[in-house]
Amino acid sequence: MHLLIDFALKDKYTYHEVLGNHFRSEAVPSAVPVPNAHHNILLWDAYRKNVWHNMLGPRVHNLYTYMYRIQASYIHREFTAWNHNLEYGNPPPTANLDPNPITWASFPWQTKGDWLDQRLVECNDDPQQKTGLDIWLFNVHKDMDEQTVFNSLDGEAFIVPQIKALDITAEPGEILVKQNEIVVIPRGIKYRVTLLEGKPCRGYICELYQGHFRLPELRIIGTTGLANSLDFQIPKAFF
Repeated sequence: MHLLIDFALKDKYTYHEVLGNHFRSEAVPSAVPVPNAHHNILLWDAYRKNVWHNMLGPRVHNLYTYMYRIQASYIHREFTAWNHNLEYGNPPPTANLDPNPITWASFPWQTKGDWLDQRLVECNDDPQQKTGLDIWLFNVHKDMDEQTVFNSLDGEAFIVPQIKALDITAEPGEILVKQNEIVVIPRGIKYRVTLLEGKPCRGYICELYQGHFRLPELRIIGTTGLANSLDFQIPKAFF
């Protein structure tokens, strides 16, 4: 893909192009058997992992990720409780609605920390019912520890860096997301976040509990308004 803009921060990864396609990517040649209608014929002593992003939806919305891994995904240390004290914007439900005008109170950015120290500032509806969304702030000053990953089963994460960049290593591949760019991490995908050249990065996350993020309908805007599917990139397998 030839970029018309000469970005000051160069991307060090290569990607598939176009949103909404089905891709096959290999870090090792012949790692994905073809043809393979059942995904049960495994080569290279690989372990199969299938992540269904919307199992019960119509075919057009039934998204999934098949991965052939060198190690089974269930081999890991015991999960530990997350820092729920950082859920600043998630008060308990009220018994009665308040008719008085309410504005958002100021909230502090965390001063130091890694990706696990993100702060919840707003929550709408219920992730267990798969309805609504929430909004988080992150202010990352250091890499996540080695052999540590983040995984959300609540919803898809729409990540917007405001300052600097994030270097993300996810199960499907590696992603560099810079200021003025976005990245979407599907529900159930494990990933690790580090900094580029150790420079702190802060920004916002919108986590969608229901369905998937998709491009809006254009209608009277025309065929080329807003973002197009050609504006998006998909990570390639790595090893």
